[in-house]
Amino acid sequence: MSSSKASTSSHDDLVPSSPSSSEESQRQHVANKRKENTTCIQKYNRQWEEVPEFKGWLESSKKGITYGHCNVCNKDFVCGKSEIMKHSKGAKHLKLCKTIVGKQTIITDMPSLQQKKLLEVKTKSAEMWFAAFAAEHNIAFTAFDHLSQVIRESFTDSEIAKNFSANRTKVTAIITNVLGSYSFENTVKLLQSNYFSLIVDESTDRGTIKSLAMVARVFDKNDVNDIFLGLLPVPNGTAEGLYTSITDFFATCSIDYKKNLIGFASDGVSTMMGIHNSLSTKLKADIPDLILMKCAQ
Repeated sequence: MSSSKASTSSHDDLVPSSPSSSEESQRQHVANKRKENTTCIQKYNRQWEEVPEFKGWLESSKKGITYGHCNVCNKDFVCGKSEIMKHSKGAKHLKLCKTIVGKQTIITDMPSLQQKKLLEVKTKSAEMWFAAFAAEHNIAFTAFDHLSQVIRESFTDSEIAKNFSANRTKVTAIITNVLGSYSFENTVKLLQSNYFSLIVDESTDRGTIKSLAMVARVFDKNDVNDIFLGLLPVPNGTAEGLYTSITDFFATCSIDYKKNLIGFASDGVSTMMGIHNSLSTKLKADIPDLILMKCAQ
């Protein structure tokens, strides 16, 4: 009986006891550590920069050889193609990429837009030169209905000639609204600061509407110039009506005629040059030293 117990005791000593839970967790921790230490760390590969999804924004990082850098998001990340792909599909990255592409498109198109704008400016300049030539030399506006085609056919190697377009309607508008307005503004400034003489003549057009033509004689750029001021509608052909139209014109243009007007000339009709209650006597009352010049009969 005793020998049987001894045998059983001896057998129990040979069988290993089951490990405790703390020992098992320690073993698992050591195994995980060994697995981490044996994990392969990828270095940055410059060939990734040629991948279509990564091209243009992926570059090496200053943080180390195991990091990549996104120059769009200005962000570093651990190397690995899967990690880079994950970053490329991020909402923030995609939004910033769209913004960059839009800016690049604008920058790329800018030279062509500038060239187009420059061509438009040069073409408009050419059209204004032709319009000014027509006004200066009294060329009929109807001639411009054929001039544009002549210019395009004559100068086939010129981009300005290809875009040149100036028919009589356009030329009339350029002279009236652009050149005429610019010239009138310069004339007003000239009369505001210089002495001048006024030459007038009353006329009636086909519609029996009376108008007063006004020309200013002024010294400018070392020369005496006669400048057409305009045609004033005259509802009242009396001396008082003419005087009111002229003085209202000077007031509208802020021209101090009482200071700068030194001479007045017109034909010899009584309304203009009569010794009693005429336009000249009314102007003479405002300007005692005004020089009067009557046209020869």
